[in-house]
Amino acid sequence: MSGGEAQRLPDAAGYEIWLLCVGRLDFAAGEAESDRPVSICVNALLLRGHGETLLVDAGSGVADVIRPGAARLDEALASAGIRREEIDTLVLTHLDFDHAGGALAGSWPDEVAPAFPRLVLSAVDFGRRRPTEPDEWDTCTRVHAVYGQAGRIEQAASGVEFRPGLRLVSAPGHSPGHCVLLIGDELVLGADLFHQEEHVETPDGDSWSDADPALALKTRLSWLDRLAREETPVVFSHFERRGQILPGYRWAPDD
Repeated sequence: MSGGEAQRLPDAAGYEIWLLCVGRLDFAAGEAESDRPVSICVNALLLRGHGETLLVDAGSGVADVIRPGAARLDEALASAGIRREEIDTLVLTHLDFDHAGGALAGSWPDEVAPAFPRLVLSAVDFGRRRPTEPDEWDTCTRVHAVYGQAGRIEQAASGVEFRPGLRLVSAPGHSPGHCVLLIGDELVLGADLFHQEEHVETPDGDSWSDADPALALKTRLSWLDRLAREETPVVFSHFERRGQILPGYRWAPDD
């Protein structure tokens, strides 16, 4: 998928669910893989149910200038038959630009404002930006500033239900506050545990964007074991389709 598309997924925990592809990020050889260029999709998740419409992650939005390619949220929403104005709450799995830039309206980097009426963030590492990140890439500080000043931030404790059936669970190592989203016992959004399908079989090869590679690998292996054991369907922020983790660390996408 190139971006701007929506896939209807099976309902989970009383929500209608769409996987939204909001674009793609392209990396030259040596950036993500040492020997070849890589192109990865960037996803958001749309949930409608229990009297609320929620968006989980929002692409790069106004921060698309950092690395262009993942700012087609409105097209993806339209493909799902939804307008941006219908979204009640934005939930962020973490605050990297390709997930959180779309939380902002205005002009990057200094003239930004909230793009949604309410924001849910993990209470873990609340307000802590990615270490060593250049100031001009810092979506974390900007998101916290504009939503905090407007009184629109809701903190969610790790593993505690913040909406019916929804829990953000801390999955540390990739970036500060990085979380997996559990949708009942029926679907997992694995966020940035992985970036490429082939790394399910070689999990130590997906550390190129991790703030703490050793901790991220420990988290990744723990979730691989859990997902294979529980057989829960999973989507990732950079995989094209829903699927399952099979024993022996194998990825089985839905047909």
